[in-house]
Amino acid sequence: MNIAFIGIGDNKLTNVGATQVIKDFTNLEDFSKILQSAEIPRFPMNTILHITKRQQWEQAKNLGKYRADSLESEGFIHCSKSTQILKVAKRFFDNQKELVVLFIDSEKVQAEIRYEPAEIGELFPHIYGELNIDAVYQVIDFEAGEDGLFELPQEVIDLE
Repeated sequence: MNIAFIGIGDNKLTNVGATQVIKDFTNLEDFSKILQSAEIPRFPMNTILHITKRQQWEQAKNLGKYRADSLESEGFIHCSKSTQILKVAKRFFDNQKELVVLFIDSEKVQAEIRYEPAEIGELFPHIYGELNIDAVYQVIDFEAGEDGLFELPQEVIDLE
């Protein structure tokens, strides 16, 4: 039997390599029992984020596809990683109301996604085409506080 990636610790599957598995389990029957009851780890999907106006998102849901203004003017939809969303909000959405953040499963996006450098030297995800709305798995309100500053929503913190 060839197992190159499964190990078990505290009844959870872990990536420890075949050597560890063989050392820990010389009895195949015991190994099979533990394997059947072990919890399979869930890895977070590759989420990218996009800020837009609530009205634009509502229209997109009715049309079945989302097109940001930047798709027409620049050829792509600007997105961010969770660690970049506050910088983007501060730079491009200052004093705007009725905003939402789209949580996008990049594995489900039908258009091409390219990570490209921005003026600040970081790589940002850009969607080169319409966003199929079934790739959006969560939408949250995103408003600046009374002081005009955006705060990182808990849902975004949980991605990290």
